[in-house]
This record gives sequence, structure tokens and C-alpha cells, in this order.
Amino acid sequence: MNGHRVSIFLAAAFLTIGTMALAVDPLPDGWMGGNTKDYEVGVDRDVVKTGKAAATIKARTATPENFGTILQSFDATEYLGKRVRMSAFVKADKIKDWAGLWMRVDGEGKENRTLSFDNMQSRPIKGTLDWKNYEIVLDVPEASKSITFGILLSGAGQAWLDDFKFEVVSKDVPTTGMSNGGGRTQPVGLGFED
Repeated sequence: MNGHRVSIFLAAAFLTIGTMALAVDPLPDGWMGGNTKDYEVGVDRDVVKTGKAAATIKARTATPENFGTILQSFDATEYLGKRVRMSAFVKADKIKDWAGLWMRVDGEGKENRTLSFDNMQSRPIKGTLDWKNYEIVLDVPEASKSITFGILLSGAGQAWLDDFKFEVVSKDVPTTGMSNGGGRTQPVGLGFED
């Protein structure tokens, strides 16, 4: 085999191996990816916590412009007036900036758009870590219409997630994020004194 053919063969083999390393299946129904220009999202059947698949998100470049996400949204009716703990297992590989589970509870209209929110930015996932369970606890006010949740990745690296779980918890369990109290009917704190 001459040098030119060897070069072509090695280049083809490298491209195949590189493609295999990044190859993931599409996300299942109900799930979607955000900012897929900078991040690859999908289902990995080789790196899993339990079962046969886990979701993954990976930066396409060393310096992506924004954050990427894998998300899903559903009707909040079942959880109205309750405190909900969402948990999932996450595995991290070389996360430079940060990653985190996130959950947002939305109402209707501009004044009730975001009623509760947490994205773990105050307790980020960084570096390389084996599977670990993370959780978010939020109130779902009576005015809620939908719950949106997932994982986000900001910067280089890769994260996998598996085994999401939603459960109602008592009001004794502290919330992890912000809440605007379910939409006020009157302004408060107008003098900034309290």
C-alpha cells in the first residue's frame, strides 16, 4: 500500500472512530434539546446508570457561545398546591464551567410566567464525577400551568443523566430555588423597608 492510500485509510479510520465516539440516538418523544448548534444532545446506550439508555449533552466546541439543555414540559395539574422534589442521576466528564439539573414552574400571563425556579447554579456540577443523585425541591402554586425540567450545560464538557423521579414531599422539606409565592394580587415592599 503506498503512502497516499495509507493516509486516506488512516483518515477514514479516524473519522469513523471520531463519529462513533460522538454518535448518539435521538432523544425520545417528549424530550427536546436547546442550542443544538453548540451542543450535541441525544441518548447514549453505552454510558448508563440503570437500564439500557441515558440522555447526554456534550459541547461541540471548547468554547460554546451559550448554554445547552435537554428539556421536557408537562401540565402541572397533578402537583398544584404541593411541594415537589425532582431528582435524577448525573455523571460528568471534564465540565469546565458548570452543569445542573433545572426545573421551572410557570403560570399563565406575564405576571405569573415563572412562579418557582432552580437551575443549581448556586451548587453547580463541575469537573469529572461518577453518577451522583441530585435534587431540586420547588413549590407548585395553585396558579401553575406547567412544569419544565431537564439539565443544562454551560461551557465545555459532557454530562449524562438518568432515572428522573418526581415525588410530592412535605412542607418540612426546604425548597432549593426561588419562588414568587404563586403570583401576588397586590404589590409589596414598596418602600424597600422590609
